[in-house]
This record gives sequence, structure tokens and C-alpha cells, in this order.
Amino acid sequence: GVNLYVKNLEDTVDDDKLREEFAPHGTITSCRVMRDEKNVSRGFGFVCFSTPEEATRAVTEMNTKMIGTKPIYVALAQRKEVRRAQLELQHQRRGAPKQGMPGVPGGVAVPGMYAPGAPVFYAPPAGAPAGGPQQGF
Repeated sequence: GVNLYVKNLEDTVDDDKLREEFAPHGTITSCRVMRDEKNVSRGFGFVCFSTPEEATRAVTEMNTKMIGTKPIYVALAQRKEVRRAQLELQHQRRGAPKQGMPGVPGGVAVPGMYAPGAPVFYAPPAGAPAGGPQQGF
């Protein structure tokens, strides 16, 4: 079968409701909403169709469809290792600089933060004469 990943599910959606929503698109071989140890929905699940054609149709027609008050996200399910490898490739392709800003942890500057070593200009205190360096600095 072909497994689909479905996320952004309302807490009230259970296996039966998920199956009911996807049933018009083909033969479902398995259907499961993931739950935590307290049996509370984790907001995502999997629906497995018997053929790639049915799965493709379900992705096309169900992605962004409203179930309750939330638009669901539907995509082809991938094993964790495969997805992680793909995400790493995407990050490399985006031309992420090999090394970030020196002196900044993680090499990423916080927006609005000055680069280390860059000149920083302060407005003169209120009442100070404008222009020129102040004495004593």
C-alpha cells in the first residue's frame, strides 16, 4: 500500500472519522490517528491506500481540506531517516553559508542585533549639543 501522512487534525478526529473522510478516494488498507500515552490525539495520523493512484488522488483532493475547523495537510508519508536526509539536502541547496557570522553562537545573528565588531552609533543624550564627538569620551 501507499501510506499518507496527515497532520493538523483536530483533537476530536479519531481513526473512524479519518477513515470516513478519506474513504471516497479509494480502498483504505489501514488508518490511524497517533495518540500519546494518555490516549490524547497528537494531531496527526496515517492513511494507507491500496494503490498509488488512489493515494495521489487523496493527496490532491484532501490537502488543505477543512475537517472541522482546521485545514488538514496531506502528503506522502516518508520514513524518518528519508525525511531527515531530504531536509538536510534542502538546507544545503539553499546555499546556507558554510560558516555563519564569526563570534555569534551558531553563526546566526539575531535580527536587529549588530554584527560583532561593527560600529554602533548612539543618539546623543537629550540636551546634549548635536554633532561632533562629546568631550571626555
